[in-house]
Amino acid sequence: MKLFKKFFITAVLCSLIVFIESCSTSSLVDVWNDPSYKEPPLKKIFVIAIRKDQVQRRIWEDAFVDELSKEGIKSTPSYSLFRDMLPDTNQVIQLVQDIGFDGILITRILSSETESH
Repeated sequence: MKLFKKFFITAVLCSLIVFIESCSTSSLVDVWNDPSYKEPPLKKIFVIAIRKDQVQRRIWEDAFVDELSKEGIKSTPSYSLFRDMLPDTNQVIQLVQDIGFDGILITRILSSETESH
């Protein structure tokens, strides 16, 4: 259950980062956090960019690793351990247990839309 909680928090943070970065003309109106979450900050994160193009995957993962390192967070891109393919769920679970990551950041591109009001 503890792993699920950390995964959920990481997924929420990842979604917020992607949302903020992808919407340059948007502004953040509201933020939600779990007041019952009492764990220490994440310090070792596994970064996975879900992309079909391996070059784009590496670019995205490296960008997240660079930004996290600026905040003092040690992170590892998935391509450094899984060169030619994305890891499946069981591989990620095993990796988290073996290496001791305390968070997983997963990102993927959604279709782009433009709305005018």
